Amino acid sequence: METVHVVIDRPLGSRHPEHPDLVYPVNYGYIPGLPAGDGEDKWVAAPRGIRFTRAEIKKATDFVERYFESTIELLNAP
Repeated sequence: METVHVVIDRPLGSRHPEHPDLVYPVNYGYIPGLPAGDGEDKWVAAPRGIRFTRAEIKKATDFVERYFESTIELLNAP
């Protein structure tokens, strides 16, 4: 398990700066130093001791991922 620092630049309930009809139902941000621009990998980070299932991740990220073809890979899965 690895600990990372996450910067939340679009907090839960905030609106997308270019698409105000898109409201973020989750905290959305980035991991400094890890490329994740449009078209690149997205990461879901969890607090220490918390694990999410693929179904939980899909449900939480569907607000934006529904516009793309995506797969979910779990790191350090049991």
